[in-house]
Amino acid sequence: AVQTDFKEPYLTYSDPEPYFQTQYKILQGRDLALRAVRHLRLDNVPEFNGQGVAPPMLTQVVGTIKTKIAAPFRGDPGTPVPSTRKAAPENEQADAFLGRIQVSPVRGSRLVDVYFVSAEPQFAARAANVLAEEYVNQNLEFRLQNTDQTLQWLTQEVGKQQNVVQASERMLAEYRENQNALSLEDRQNII
Repeated sequence: AVQTDFKEPYLTYSDPEPYFQTQYKILQGRDLALRAVRHLRLDNVPEFNGQGVAPPMLTQVVGTIKTKIAAPFRGDPGTPVPSTRKAAPENEQADAFLGRIQVSPVRGSRLVDVYFVSAEPQFAARAANVLAEEYVNQNLEFRLQNTDQTLQWLTQEVGKQQNVVQASERMLAEYRENQNALSLEDRQNII
């Protein structure tokens, strides 16, 4: 089990519950599971490539139920977690991975416990840690993407304002030329 802390109080607004519920769903989401599957290289893990100990029957049943329930939302026909003992594609590995994850909020705190069920305790600890790391990395990438978009928008706005200033200066220069007006020193312009 691993504990993750949600440190974004400014995003919680007046009611933090929807924010936390969203974060719990992200931790149990397919995108994050795919990131963890890639990081863990599950095709090399005996439990997931069909060469190791089969997961407990309860885990298989829960995984199958999760897959069938989530299938209509993903738009696929809802293939169950494969029971054949051959290497599974990345999506099926993500389904199997998701079937072994449990997220439990710690009451009275911003912490959440992340559990991973595995026959190997070392792998279970590694999988839970990788899921937490990928959650943090995904949040950092999201922030960086937002910062880049804001920077691009600001750069465009600076360019627009620069064009406005240049056009105004050009009009002022034309006016001075047409009216035969010369610019004097600052104190003389006041007079």
